[in-house]
Amino acid sequence: MKRLIIPGLIVLLAWAVCFSAAQTRPEVRIVNRGFVVDKTHKEQPANLAEKVDSNFAYQSDQQSFARTWVYANAWIGNVEAWIAGTFYLDFEVIGLPAGSSFVAPVVAARFRLFGLVDAFGYGHADTNYRVQITSGLTERTDFRWSEARLKKTIFSKRDKETWKSADFAATLATTAARALVSEIPAVGDTLDVILEAASTAWDALDCEAKIARQGWVRFFNVPLEAGKRYRVFLTVESQVKAVAILAGQRSIKVDFYGREPFFNKQSKNLKDWGFAIDTVQVIFPNSLLGRSAAPVPPKTKTPARSDLQFAGPLELIGPEKMAPENYRMIEGFAPSLKLGVIARYSELKNVKLLVQIPEISWKETIIFPILDQDKTVPVEIQLPRIELSPPGNHRAYRLETILDPLAELRNENRTNNSQALSLLVIPRYYQLRARNLRLEPSLTEYSENQQISLSGTIKNESNVDLEEVEAAFYYNSGTRSQRKLVLIEKKIMSLKTGQEIPVSCSWKARKSAEHWTDIYLIVDPDNAISEQVENAAFHEATTSIIVK
Repeated sequence: MKRLIIPGLIVLLAWAVCFSAAQTRPEVRIVNRGFVVDKTHKEQPANLAEKVDSNFAYQSDQQSFARTWVYANAWIGNVEAWIAGTFYLDFEVIGLPAGSSFVAPVVAARFRLFGLVDAFGYGHADTNYRVQITSGLTERTDFRWSEARLKKTIFSKRDKETWKSADFAATLATTAARALVSEIPAVGDTLDVILEAASTAWDALDCEAKIARQGWVRFFNVPLEAGKRYRVFLTVESQVKAVAILAGQRSIKVDFYGREPFFNKQSKNLKDWGFAIDTVQVIFPNSLLGRSAAPVPPKTKTPARSDLQFAGPLELIGPEKMAPENYRMIEGFAPSLKLGVIARYSELKNVKLLVQIPEISWKETIIFPILDQDKTVPVEIQLPRIELSPPGNHRAYRLETILDPLAELRNENRTNNSQALSLLVIPRYYQLRARNLRLEPSLTEYSENQQISLSGTIKNESNVDLEEVEAAFYYNSGTRSQRKLVLIEKKIMSLKTGQEIPVSCSWKARKSAEHWTDIYLIVDPDNAISEQVENAAFHEATTSIIVK
C-alpha cells in the first residue's frame, strides 16, 4: 500500500509545482479602452460678406474604434476647422509580485488607420490640409498624450501658421503610393512599426490622399512594473482650410468617418473607417519565463561594449528643410550630407558607414579608420546630382544611412545605427518677363533722329538661376499687321531666381510705315530658353510713339 501512495504523492507534488509555475507566468491584462476628443475648432468668417461653411464630427463605441471628420467649404473668403481625437488602451502586467519591475524588450500595440483626404472645387479657389498622427506609450493614465515620454509623430504636415499650397502638394508626394503613412520613424531606440497591406478597396481608391494601414507599433526596452497601469494611444489630428474668391468655390475634408460630402463610387463602398488600438502584447525577458533551469549566477559587471551611433540628426546642405527629416530641392543639384559618428564606450577601428538612395540605385560606403572613445567624428558626404525621369513630375527620394551595415562590430544597441531623410525633388521651370518700358524724355511727339533714352526691366521668374540671358530693344519699321523689327541694341545678363534688373540704351528716333512707331523690349528673343509660358504677354514690353 505504501508503495502505491508514495509515487502518487510525488506525481501530485510535481503537478502542483507545474500548476503553480503556470499560474505565476506573467501576462498582459487589458484594463480599459476609450476615446477622447482633445481639440475642436471651427473658425467663423471675420467678414459677414464671406460665404463659408465648416464643421467637424466624431464618433466612438469606446471599445473597438474611433472616427473623426472635419470639413471646410468656401465660396467667398476663407475658413478653417480642425479636430483631434485620441483612442487609448490601458493595460497592466499580472502574474508577478506587485511592485516588481523589469525591462520588456518589446511592447507592441496593434493599430488600425483608415481614412482619406478629398477635395472638390472649381475656378479661383484653393484648399490646404494638415494631418498629424501620433502614437505613444504613457506611464500614467491621466498623462497628456503630448507629454508622453515614449511618443512619435507618424505623419505630420505643416504647422497652421506656415501653410502654403505648394508645400502641401509637395509634402504629399514624399510618401509612397499617395498613402500618408509609409512607416513610423524611430525615436532613438524606442519605436518602430510593422505594416500590413491595406485592403484592395482602399488600394484602388482615387482621392487627394489616403491612409489605409494596419500593423504593430513596437516600443523597445520599456521599463515596466507589475500591477501598474500603462496607456498606449493613437491620436489623429486633422485640419482643413478652404480659400475662394468671387469666381470659385472649394471644399475639402479629412475623413476618418465615412461621411458626406462628395464621395466617389469607390469610397461609397468602403467598409473600414476610423482608427484604433486593438490590443497590446509584451515580450517578457527570459528570466521571467523560467526558460532556463540553471541557477541565476551572481551579478557581475560585464565589460561595456562600444555603443556605435550617430551623434545627432542628419543634415542636408543645399536643399530647403521643410520639416524634421524632410527636405526639398530643385532637380539638377547635388546636395551634401552632414553627420557625426561616435563610439560611446571604447575605441573602434574600420567602422563602415553605408549611405544609399534606393530609388536611383546609388550607394557609397565610408570607412572610418578609427573612432576614439566618446569623440564625435564629423563627415560631409557629396551626394549625386538628381535629375527627374520622366521630366516634369516631382518625386520623393529616401536617403538612408546605416552604421556597420554587415554587423561586423560588437555593438550594445543596433537600433540607433540607422537614420533616414526624405528628399522631395521638384522639376526646374523657366520663366522670364520683360516690363516697365519707358522713354526719356517723355513727350507726345518726337523728331526723327532725336536722341531718346530707352529703359525697362527683366525679371527671372524661374526657380533656378539663369546665365547668358538675352534681352533686346527693337522698333517696328513696318506695320502692325506685318511687323519688321529692327534691332536697336542687345544685352546679355545673368539673373538669380527672383531677380529683376534694369536695362537701358540710347536710340535715335525713326519713323515706321504707319503713323505710330512701336518700340519693344523683348527678353529671350531667339527662344533659346524653353519657358513655361512662351508668349508676348511675358516676353515683350511695348510702347508707341509718334515720330515726325
